[in-house]
Formats: sequence, C-alpha cells, structure tokens
Amino acid sequence: MSKFEIPYLADIFSTLGTQLSCPDDELSAIIRDEHHYNAWFTADSVEKAVKAIGRMLNKKDLSTWLNGYPTDRLAANKQVGLVLAGNIPMVGFHDVLCVLISGNHALIKSSSQDNRLIKEVLERLPLIEPAFGDT
Repeated sequence: MSKFEIPYLADIFSTLGTQLSCPDDELSAIIRDEHHYNAWFTADSVEKAVKAIGRMLNKKDLSTWLNGYPTDRLAANKQVGLVLAGNIPMVGFHDVLCVLISGNHALIKSSSQDNRLIKEVLERLPLIEPAFGDT
C-alpha cells in the first residue's frame, strides 16, 4: 500500500464508517445471519456493534486520532499477523484498523465464530481505495 496523507486516510475510513452506520442489504443479511454461526450473536447485538464502529469511523475523530502520531511512520509496509477473537461481533476490527491505517499489511486469522462479518467489512475497503486490495 502506498503512503497516504492523514486527511485522505480519514476520508477512506470515514467512507467505510458511513457504510457501516447505514448497512446496505448485503451487510444487513450478514448481520441477521450471524446467530447461525455464534448463538451469542443476536441480530440486535451485531447490528449495534457494526453501527458503533461506523460511528467511530468519522472524519473528525479519525483526524484527531491520527494527527497525534508522526506521519513519517506511516507506510511502514510490514506484515503484521493478527489473531482475532470471536467472542464479540467485530471485536478485532480496531486491531485491523491500526495495522492498515499505519501503512502495514494485515495477515488475519479470524475466529470461525466471527469471520463472515469482518471479511465483508474488509472487502469494502478496496472498493473505496484500491490500494487496500493487497492488504
């Protein structure tokens, strides 16, 4: 992934946030079906988690967060392995966000109990910014 300036990173992830805040039909179907893979994941709890992440991914908060770090460290281009838990819907998203937003590549092993939703969300990133297609 190429190096992006903070305002552009905030734009990319806030666009994703907008999509999560107002799930389309495809995402809504996954939200409704998650209880088939993890009985603890009710449609209501999954929807609340997705929408909360969507609200977190707003341009103002992302810019404030990112401006606290030196930009010369972005685009480190390292591979970072992540093993994501599956006990809460999308619990590993913040870990993935930190890896991607710092310019690194995420090698993700998601829980079998929470792999469809995180996969769907991450597949949306290259549609917003193609450079995320190889992360």
